[in-house]
Amino acid sequence: MGAAIAILCALGSAVCFGTGDFLAQGLTRKHGSLSAMLAVQIANTLLLAIIVLARHGAPPA
Repeated sequence: MGAAIAILCALGSAVCFGTGDFLAQGLTRKHGSLSAMLAVQIANTLLLAIIVLARHGAPPA
């Protein structure tokens, strides 16, 4: 079970960051390289964190 969850998380991460790179290429043409890359990667990281929290729940306090 743990290996399946690890594989799913890795695939989700690859999809998020692959999509982020695609979006960053489009935004780079409009807003400049650094701001586009930072914005997309931050958004992808937040999305991945939300997915993980939704799947596994919040960590114990």
